Amino acid sequence: MEWHITDAQSLRIIDREIGDHVFSPSEYEIVRRVIYATADFDYKSLIRFSDQALQAGAAALAARSTIVVDVPMVQVGITPIIQETFANPVYCSMEALTRPQREKSRAAWGN
Repeated sequence: MEWHITDAQSLRIIDREIGDHVFSPSEYEIVRRVIYATADFDYKSLIRFSDQALQAGAAALAARSTIVVDVPMVQVGITPIIQETFANPVYCSMEALTRPQREKSRAAWGN
């Protein structure tokens, strides 16, 4: 990701607002980017990492595991970065229809 001066200023504001924290440097970088993307400082207290979360995530990326996201905006945001690095396939769950559902009308499915 190419950073600009306004990005650096925003990250500096986040760092100042967050202050002391219990995150490792790698975990903090994730929390910081989430706050940067959402402008929601509540994520400082909402995000939790399991003991092996970052290692498991890195291993999954290296294994070119499929990434499933919940909204198209996230898919659009991460796909260029992923394609330049690990080339994992990225799918959006909102756009994947796994099977027809008889109880829903075509209009409800957006057709």
